[in-house]
Amino acid sequence: LKRHHKQYSLAVLNMKKGNLSLSAKLLESVINDAPSWGEPYRDLGLIQYSAGNRENGLLNIEKGFILSPCTPRISDLYHLLISSNRLYERAEIIFTDALRLNKHCNKVANFLINILIKENKYQDALSEICSYFVNFGFDDNYIDNAISIRNIVGELNNTDYENSISLCM
Repeated sequence: LKRHHKQYSLAVLNMKKGNLSLSAKLLESVINDAPSWGEPYRDLGLIQYSAGNRENGLLNIEKGFILSPCTPRISDLYHLLISSNRLYERAEIIFTDALRLNKHCNKVANFLINILIKENKYQDALSEICSYFVNFGFDDNYIDNAISIRNIVGELNNTDYENSISLCM
């Protein structure tokens, strides 16, 4: 494993120096030797995406996210690219699976809720917010979001939820 880390560090150093071709080759070698490590996929994907090979770049960043969804460098970049390209339906499946396997990762839960809201899937978003409360505790921003979504869901269902006690029921 040490060899992989040294090779990865060399790839990152070359990436920072602008030697992207060598960095990409080193990252591909790391991926071949350590295919379950998410960081090299993220960095290779970033190089590819930045060079205009957006689909392969996104696929590699997505692989990195699937392998390491709780790593902020990976999840932040994946969410940014998904959001900027409006690939919410694609991401919903990936984030749902990631959250199912990593229930402790509140960042994944946050991103899934964000994606559901962007897809106008308010009922699903509200359900995920309720799960968020159970798993991670109450957050003032999420309480405000839940109330707003609850009002939208009520309007969509032509139901008056003003007198309801629970946000989640």
